[in-house]
Amino acid sequence: GKYSSCHLRAALGGDRCVLARQPLPKLGAWAALPSEPHGPGSWSLQLSRSSCTYYEVEIGTAASASTVSRGFAPPPRRPQCVSVGVALGCLKFARLRSAQSGWDESTWALHGDDGHIFHGSGRGRSFRAVLVPKAWKPSARHIPRFGAGDIVGCGVVPIEGCLGIFFTLNGEFLGVCFLLRSEAEQPRFWPCVGVDAHWPIHFNFGSRPFCFNAGSFNFADLVPAAPMTFEDLDVEDVSRLLRPRQLGNPWSNDELPPDHLEDDMRAPLPRWRLMQYLLDRRHADPEEAEFS
Repeated sequence: GKYSSCHLRAALGGDRCVLARQPLPKLGAWAALPSEPHGPGSWSLQLSRSSCTYYEVEIGTAASASTVSRGFAPPPRRPQCVSVGVALGCLKFARLRSAQSGWDESTWALHGDDGHIFHGSGRGRSFRAVLVPKAWKPSARHIPRFGAGDIVGCGVVPIEGCLGIFFTLNGEFLGVCFLLRSEAEQPRFWPCVGVDAHWPIHFNFGSRPFCFNAGSFNFADLVPAAPMTFEDLDVEDVSRLLRPRQLGNPWSNDELPPDHLEDDMRAPLPRWRLMQYLLDRRHADPEEAEFS
């Protein structure tokens, strides 16, 4: 029941999401994170209080053999799409079977096919960071499209009394794209990834070094991208989304699929799991996707 990778075996065209079994660590929590390896297969762990909470998605470079053998090799002219983001605990499971990450009002995501950012709608908007480092210089890739061979990260960081959702691409900080505020309680965030692609998808929740070095990045240096102050920035109040029954965990909702995995609290460290609810409205066969 524990997964760190998946790939789509159905034909392209039906949107679906995978959702982490556990939320990202709380902001300010102590964590033992692996540092760069000192040799083949060796790691060193560093105990530190993280300034953000973060995960990464590595996209493989080829369709799996089982996908091709089933006749679902990607059509050459159809763009494949992976969306990387986070979700609140009020996310409805029904939304996982027919949507990309970022389409629901309780999800925020960056999409790889067009480089747009999405929140609460199937129509995204052009990528625009609201907070960037003081000495920020954008790379040559102004539109952050991504696909096979790329590593995409998404995280949450506290800034000026708000929570900022940021993205990274191949170790490069792209900026904070969304600012949230909760008057009720600090929300927890679940990794949520949309998949309409035949590339193998690998998830890193901290079991190996991240491509982006969040520990050395100075989030205190972030400033508004446009000539304005923090008070002028648009901040979304998410308190209305945090219904008391769903503050803790979307997996505690009554809508859980019948074959959901029971949580194993005996593990000394959080155990990250990903689920595939329904691949789309037409397919409910668990053989349509594979997790490993």
